[in-house]
Amino acid sequence: MPAGSIDTSQPPSHNPAMRQNKKKSGYNTPEALGDILARLQKGQVAVSDASRVFDAWDKAVDERIRKNTRPSVFRNGLLIVGVKSSPWAQELEFVKVDLCRRLNEALGRNLVTEMRFKTGAY
Repeated sequence: MPAGSIDTSQPPSHNPAMRQNKKKSGYNTPEALGDILARLQKGQVAVSDASRVFDAWDKAVDERIRKNTRPSVFRNGLLIVGVKSSPWAQELEFVKVDLCRRLNEALGRNLVTEMRFKTGAY
């Protein structure tokens, strides 16, 4: 192989030259599927908890709230809910303790410990 060329016979994640190239150029090189699956498996519990929380949202809130909100992120007990407008965010701040309680009842366990509302994330 000529000097300065990159060995493409190995996957980029196992090829030191490709990893260096990624750092130097700033572009994303392909990643080995095994590496992606390993990361996914490590986060599997968090993904399924988030999925449960998002599904339970529709059961825990009334239609008026459901039409104006969408849960967007759940991590470490914190649920971020996108809302259509600032007045909606303010109104939900007043009832978020009750929303957390109803959501956890729908889930059958206390997963949601904190809730924040984000305008425009709907």
